[in-house]
Amino acid sequence: MPVLPALGLAAYLGYSSYVANALMDIPRLPVNGSPGDVGLDYEDISFLSRDDNIELRGWYVGGGEPCVIIVNGGHQTRNDEVTGTLQLTRDLVGQGFSVLLFDFRGRGESGGTGKTLTHNDRDIGGAIDYLRGRGCSKVYAIGFSSGGAALSMFTDNLAGLVLDSCFADVHELFLRQGVAKGYPELFVRAISPGVFNMARLLHGYNAMSPKDRIRDVNCPILFIHGGDDEDIPPSNSQELYDARGNPQDSLWIVPNAGHTYSYKSDPAGYMSRVEEFTAR
Repeated sequence: MPVLPALGLAAYLGYSSYVANALMDIPRLPVNGSPGDVGLDYEDISFLSRDDNIELRGWYVGGGEPCVIIVNGGHQTRNDEVTGTLQLTRDLVGQGFSVLLFDFRGRGESGGTGKTLTHNDRDIGGAIDYLRGRGCSKVYAIGFSSGGAALSMFTDNLAGLVLDSCFADVHELFLRQGVAKGYPELFVRAISPGVFNMARLLHGYNAMSPKDRIRDVNCPILFIHGGDDEDIPPSNSQELYDARGNPQDSLWIVPNAGHTYSYKSDPAGYMSRVEEFTAR
């Protein structure tokens, strides 16, 4: 191979590896606060992830049947102050639900090493197994952003899913985020194959998009999206809703709400939609 093309390839792969590592690594943030801050009695709990037995830590707040698992996105811990998971938990318990909040592996107080969008199905599966071990026969899950994406590719037998601010295509998400950071679109498109291939080789990440798996989810879905979401436009939830074509599904675009901010923007409306969805 001529020297210049070889150097170009080496530079391309090196930069792709650098970006892949930066995207896949997850910093461990501390868990701040507790359900006690919003007047709730709770249990500090731990359970094992499904299949590979990583110890995961969380909170269980008993309210009744059915049960709800709250699944956070990004690098967040079980107490996501942006989304308002503690306040959401308080409102869910007020409607008679029991709630499980937990940290994915490598986040908060859970064991293991966290990697973006990797092994989430095992961690969610462990949370479901824990609730069923406590006798909860009807389990719902609410997922935010990438937490919603993780749920959209999870086909366990749940009663229903609420996907809040979920993206449709991981490649389009990478492109949009790269352009938002000031990189030229052509450059981001050119580097994208290298980044995803290096993420697979270095971290075992197999890029799968919600739009490719959403039809396999075998329970009703309530899609919620902020109308002013600039990180993941609401057209993503519209695309997923349309791809399903399931009359049991619902879509709510929340006016003036930003990314994962729909609950805080309209708590009463949010809870009304969730209550109506679960009652069906």
